[in-house]
Amino acid sequence: MARGRPRGGKKYHQGTYHVVNTSKYVGKNGIAVWRSSWEHSAFMCLDKSQKVLKWGSENVTIPYSDPTRGGSIHQYVMDLFIQYIDVRTDKTVTMLAEIKPYSQTIMPVKGRKSRQTYMYQILDFARNQAKWLASKAYCEKKSWKFVIWTEKGSNLFS
Repeated sequence: MARGRPRGGKKYHQGTYHVVNTSKYVGKNGIAVWRSSWEHSAFMCLDKSQKVLKWGSENVTIPYSDPTRGGSIHQYVMDLFIQYIDVRTDKTVTMLAEIKPYSQTIMPVKGRKSRQTYMYQILDFARNQAKWLASKAYCEKKSWKFVIWTEKGSNLFS
């Protein structure tokens, strides 16, 4: 179902996931590309869950103003699009989800890092905040949910 190996000198695995329940996958050819082991795990969960009606990977783009590049407009590609049945209300919920390490969701601390690493993390944090602000606004307009999943937890159906 999945094939993965580090690509381009990266230390993390990436690969392709061959979707089993293709009728609920919103994407091309029933193949989803995962860029982290967390994404791979999420794909398997979404594919197997009976609560999930539809799901897709990197199929929704949201324009955002990047403060680290002079406010120019860029496209943010969401990790996941999910439609599921909320068992508490028996209603269909549409959600966009971003999968990130928790460390990238909080303001970086200088610590023992090099100045170059610290500055990169500051810019990355500012860019992510702009992406997430645009995503929240996009979802609010459509009455969708926006969530960020980290290793600290992600309850898919909450």
